[in-house]
Amino acid sequence: MLNQKYRVVRRALAVQGTVLGLVGLSGCAGADASDEYDEARVSSALSARDLDCDAPIGAHLPGIGDEEFERARAEFAKVTTPDDGLGPIFNERSCGNCHKLPVPGGAGDETAERFGRFNPDDTFDSLSREGGPLLHLLTLGDWVNKDGEACQVPTEHVPDDATVTTSRLPPALFGAGLLDTIPDAFFDELAAAEPAAVRGMVNRVRIQLPDVEDPSQQVGGTRVGRLTWKSATVGVTEFAAAAFRQEVGISTQHCVAGQSITTWANDPAPNAVPVPVECQDNIPGTDYAVGSCEGNRTEIEPHARMFARYMTFLAPVPQPRLARQPWVQQGQAVFARVGCADCHTARAFVTPHAPFNGVPGDYEFHPYSDYLLHDVGELGDHIGQSGETAEKVHLMKTAPLWGVRLRPKLLHDGRATDVVSAIRWHGGQAAAAASAFEALRPSEQVKLVGFVLSL
Repeated sequence: MLNQKYRVVRRALAVQGTVLGLVGLSGCAGADASDEYDEARVSSALSARDLDCDAPIGAHLPGIGDEEFERARAEFAKVTTPDDGLGPIFNERSCGNCHKLPVPGGAGDETAERFGRFNPDDTFDSLSREGGPLLHLLTLGDWVNKDGEACQVPTEHVPDDATVTTSRLPPALFGAGLLDTIPDAFFDELAAAEPAAVRGMVNRVRIQLPDVEDPSQQVGGTRVGRLTWKSATVGVTEFAAAAFRQEVGISTQHCVAGQSITTWANDPAPNAVPVPVECQDNIPGTDYAVGSCEGNRTEIEPHARMFARYMTFLAPVPQPRLARQPWVQQGQAVFARVGCADCHTARAFVTPHAPFNGVPGDYEFHPYSDYLLHDVGELGDHIGQSGETAEKVHLMKTAPLWGVRLRPKLLHDGRATDVVSAIRWHGGQAAAAASAFEALRPSEQVKLVGFVLSL
C-alpha cells in the first residue's frame, strides 16, 4: 500500500462534485478558458495523469529506516481487542481505522461527536463529570472477560444538560513531525504579519506530555498548540497518548524527568460512570505503564511512542502533476488576490537546522495554514476547554490545505464535500474572502479551485 501510486482522479472528481461544474464552468484548460459550459473540457482539464503523483503517498521522511517505519505503521493500523486493552468505550479499534484516507495517517470520513454547555458567566463547561467533551460511539457491550465473567458496558449518551454539540472529522497527520519542530516565535510572526481584520490568535496551551527530546518543553509549561481542529495540542507525543486513550480506550502512563504522567492512565467510563475493573478490558488497571519514575527517569510508553514515531516521519502528501499546469499556477495568484492566503498562508515553513525529533533539518514545506485561531462565522463549533470564554471556543484553526484533494469531506464537521461549498461556508473574518470568490469570473474560480486541488 505504501509503495503504490494512489490514483485520486475518481475521488477528486466525486469529492469535488465535478468542481468545475459547481462553479458554473467546465472549461479550465488554460488562461483563456471559456466561460461557457463544456463538459468535455472539464474531463480533459482534470485528467487521471494530472491528478496522479510522481511520488508515493504514505512514504516516510529521511531519518527513519524502512523497517522501523513499517513497524510503526503496523502498530498505528493494528486492530485491538480487550486483550490489548481496548475498552470499555471507544470510537474505533485502531488509530488507522479513523485516520485512513488514502493510507494510515490520512484524514477520516467518519465524525465523532463532542458536547458541552455554557456556564452563567458565559464560560465553557466540557461536562467532564459526565464523560465530556467526547462522546464515545462504541462499547464492549455484553461480553465475557478472560476469567469467564459476564460483563455489560452501557452505551454513552449526550447528557441532558448539554447545550452544545458538534461533530469533528479525524484530521490528516501527514507532515505532523515537521510541524512539531517549528518554534513558537514563527507563529507569532505569522499573526503579526496578518491584516488586522483577519489576524488570528496564537493558542498557547499547557504541556501535559512533552516531546521529551526537546529540552525546551517541560510538563506544565506552555507551547503554541498546532494539532487538532482547535490547535489545542502541542505535539505528536501528547497527541498520540491522548488519542490512544480517548479514541481507542487504551490507557497509558509515562515518566518525564522523574514525574509520573497519569493524565491518560485511567480507561474512559461511559458518561464518567465507573465500570468494574474486571469489565473494562482484559488488562486490569492502566493498560500500558512504564512503572516507577525514580531516578529522574524519562520514558514514553512504547506503544504511544511508536504512534508518535509514525506521525513524526509520515511525509507530506506529494503534489499531483496538476500543479504543473499553467492555469493552476495562475490560480495561486487568484487565491492570494481574494484574500484566501491571508490565513491559508503560502509562506514557507522551514525546520530548524538540527530538529529535536530527527526529521530533516532546513526542510521547507508549505501546509497552507497559519495554525492560528480565527472567527469563521457559522463554522465555529463552540466546543473548547473548560473555563474558556464563549468568544474563544467559537474560534477555529485555519485548516491546512495540503492534500485536500484526498479528503472526501471538508471542513471540521464534513458539511462540505467540495472546495466551492467549503469556501461558501466561510464567514466572520473569512467573509470578505468568500465574497471576493463569488465575485470572480467563473474561469478565475476554476483556476483558484484547481490550485487548491493541486496542493
